[in-house]
Amino acid sequence: MNSSEDIKDIAAALSKAQAAMGTAKKGETAKVTTKTGGSYSYNYATMESIVDAVRQPFADNGLSFTQLPIGTDGNEVRVETVLLHESGQWIASTIRIPVSVADAQGFPGSR
Repeated sequence: MNSSEDIKDIAAALSKAQAAMGTAKKGETAKVTTKTGGSYSYNYATMESIVDAVRQPFADNGLSFTQLPIGTDGNEVRVETVLLHESGQWIASTIRIPVSVADAQGFPGSR
């Protein structure tokens, strides 16, 4: 995790926003088949429902976020999420996701 030197204002705003947030609605179902031939289903919240749950509480508290792809030379995808506050303070974190092949077909979600 990286952040601006001071995070006092963004921390206070995030606390207020989290107190106002509702739960993201689970609206999608996925069915998974296991290697042994069994299967199971689970429900999950879409990215759209997550954004809907945070949009107004973030706006009311001077918060916003962005997610940016980061180029790499290896067999991975990196996405940086940056939480921003109207004061100019920020908190950022990067996730690295390994891929089987370093081309567009190897990246998650490209199929």
